[in-house]
Amino acid sequence: MKIAVSATGKELSSAVDPQFGRAPYLLIIESDTGAIIEAIDNREANEAAQGAGIKAAGRIAEAGAKAILTGIVGPKAAAVCEKAGIDMINGIRGTVAEAIEKFPATGAVSRAQEG
Repeated sequence: MKIAVSATGKELSSAVDPQFGRAPYLLIIESDTGAIIEAIDNREANEAAQGAGIKAAGRIAEAGAKAILTGIVGPKAAAVCEKAGIDMINGIRGTVAEAIEKFPATGAVSRAQEG
């Protein structure tokens, strides 16, 4: 399964970025192997006045991601993810590699509006 991780860089050693929509990179990873399939350059979202999360959600949906591991998905981006069938796992910290390693053990999926 393809999963997306909001990241500060393009490597597995990069930190998970807590802001989904404004993360510099969105890494698409194959959960079975832990390998990076694609590193989406999302830095233009930092310059956008609004809609960064919506654009980021659209980009990971186009890439075929079925889950996003991040600090927080905002409500507008969450609506796009829900429509695309992308599970949102919030509160993720550490490196991308650590996030991927913990992914199978996360249990319940955390929606942005819950909590």
